[in-house]
Amino acid sequence: MGRPRNKENAQLPDGVYRSKGRFIYKPYHGRVGKKNVFGAEIVLGPETMAMSKLYMAIENLEKSSDQTLGWLLDEYLESRKLRSQSKDWQYNKRLYTPKVKNFPVEGYGTFGKVPLALITPPSLNRFYEKFSDKPGAVANARKLISSAWSWGRSHLEGVPPNPSLDCEALPRPNRQDVYVSDEDYACVYYLANPFWKAMMEFAYICRARRSELINMKRDQLLEKGIQLKRVKGSLDEITLWTPRLRKALQTLDDYNNGEKFEYVFGAPNVPAKKGIQMSPGQKMHKNTLDSQWQKLINRAVDEGLINEKWHFHDLKAKGVSDHEGLVSGHKTLEAKKIYIRKTQEVQGTR
Repeated sequence: MGRPRNKENAQLPDGVYRSKGRFIYKPYHGRVGKKNVFGAEIVLGPETMAMSKLYMAIENLEKSSDQTLGWLLDEYLESRKLRSQSKDWQYNKRLYTPKVKNFPVEGYGTFGKVPLALITPPSLNRFYEKFSDKPGAVANARKLISSAWSWGRSHLEGVPPNPSLDCEALPRPNRQDVYVSDEDYACVYYLANPFWKAMMEFAYICRARRSELINMKRDQLLEKGIQLKRVKGSLDEITLWTPRLRKALQTLDDYNNGEKFEYVFGAPNVPAKKGIQMSPGQKMHKNTLDSQWQKLINRAVDEGLINEKWHFHDLKAKGVSDHEGLVSGHKTLEAKKIYIRKTQEVQGTR
């Protein structure tokens, strides 16, 4: 049996009490074992507010209790908006939804059970600080919550303003001072399996993003060269065949036991050592490749072959920086500058 309420709180609704001149509401969430579980304290207003308004505030809170973060994320996953996005975008959002929903939160059990009305910019920041020590995971969680909330504001009734809009933006690292040396490239290439050897060569020689390689189909391998269908508004181009580029393609085909899939960099025709075996030739998922690349680059650092980690996308920058014409497919000089990572040597005017 719970303790009797103070006389000054006895006439107030359940869960409401006075504190420092304010009405405070502390929702009861039941028992876990032998322990009573309560939600976070909510300030309803000053003690001078009318009882009718106090009861109305409690009623509104109880009505909004069904609109939890988990509910919002589930609605977003079923939305037409998400289904219209790329498969990589959808895969990423579906991957992080259970991680966000099931994250432990005191008073509610999990973050997914917290009502939207109680999620504020400070509480979101506290969640992000605890969610993961990996910046990439935090960035993905932030994108998921912000995207779902913005969609919910437009398509669902009663969704409060998006607190993500008031969270401080994550600092963006400056990659323009990173140039992958020939020595570092050779060391990682040495450790890579044939699939990644070919992907590294294509990224460097064709100055290609990984997404452009993932989506590359066999009909883009033309007689004169490789047709690169660039993304993000860049200009398409054909990279003419070189002996090194032909060798990379042959390395990949040999690794696939001569099988030539529709997707050039589809799942390899090689049994997986662990995990779920993807169907040979199936389009690769971004997160699968992320994980494989991290293992490869971490191994290179652990074995002392390279001093610092670098991203797969840095290979495009190396390709642009090493290219005689600094060709990157970009339409503007400002965009091209992002990928020029070393000081260029040029002839004098006369």
